[in-house]
Amino acid sequence: MSTEIRSASFPGSTVPIWLLIRSTRALSRAVVTNACIGPTASGIRPVSIPYCVWSGPNPVSQRSLENLLRRLGEVRTDRTTTRSRRGVRLLGLRCGVRHDGVMPIDQLTRLGTVREIVRWGAPVLHQPARSVTDFGDALQYLLGSMFATNAAAHGAGLAAPQIGVGLAAFVYDCVDAELRRHIGVVCNSVVELPQGRDRHLETWDEGCLSLPGAFAELARPDLAVCRGQDQYGHDIELTGTGQLARCFQHETDHLDGIVFGNRLSSRRCRGLYESHRQVANRYPGDWPVTPGRRP
Repeated sequence: MSTEIRSASFPGSTVPIWLLIRSTRALSRAVVTNACIGPTASGIRPVSIPYCVWSGPNPVSQRSLENLLRRLGEVRTDRTTTRSRRGVRLLGLRCGVRHDGVMPIDQLTRLGTVREIVRWGAPVLHQPARSVTDFGDALQYLLGSMFATNAAAHGAGLAAPQIGVGLAAFVYDCVDAELRRHIGVVCNSVVELPQGRDRHLETWDEGCLSLPGAFAELARPDLAVCRGQDQYGHDIELTGTGQLARCFQHETDHLDGIVFGNRLSSRRCRGLYESHRQVANRYPGDWPVTPGRRP
C-alpha cells in the first residue's frame, strides 16, 4: 500500500517540503518523493519511509496542504482527517526538522530503505572512503538507509562502505560501559586512543555485518575519542567506553578500508572465514533485505 507524490508547486520560496504521512496499517510503508515549494518544483527519486515531515520557512495550514495535494489528485478529505485513496493518513504540519532538509537523529532513524550489506572482498570495503563534503539531501537519504539497514541486521553500527557507498560516514546504535544507549552519526571520523598507562585493552568476541555469523576474539582499547562531523556538518567530539568505544574503532576502520580480520593473525583469520562458511547459508545474498534464517 503506497501513495506517490512526484512534485508540487506552492507559493513561497523554493525549499524542500517533507510531507508528513503515516500509514493507517502498522506494517505498511509509504513511498514519497521530495517536493519543493515554488514554481520550478520537481520530484526527486522515491524513498520508502514510515513517515516523513513537512518543513519550510513558515507553518502551513491544514487547508493549504489539502488544496496542494488535491491539485495533485491524491487526497480526499473528511471532517477529522486527510486520507489518500489508498488509506494513507496525513498528520500534523509542524515538526522539528530544519527547512534545508537536514534531519535530527530521531527522524533519520525512521527514514530510509533497508539495503544489501556487501561482504568482505568487495573493493569498496578495502580502500579508504571519500570525505563527506556535502551534507544535503543525498547524505540524509543515505544515513536514513544506513540506520534502517543496521536495525534490520541487528547491528551496533554500520559504515557507508558496507552498503556499497564509498563515503566516510557511519551510524551507531549501541551501549557504553554503563549500558547507556547511544545513537548517532559520524562523518569523516578520526579516533584517538589512550596511550601509555592510560591504555587498557579489553578482549571481546567481535563480528562484522559484512561477514555475518562469524566472530573472533580481538583486544581493543576500552576507551576511544571520536572526532568528526554530525549530519549537519557540525564538528563533534564523542567519548566512548565499552561497546561504544569498540564501535567507534571498528567503524572508523571501515572508513580507512580496514576490516577487523586485518587485525588478526593469518591463522585466526582463516578460522574466522571458516566460521562464516559454516553459517553462510543462513544469510541470503541480499541480506538483510531478505532476512536471515534462524539456526
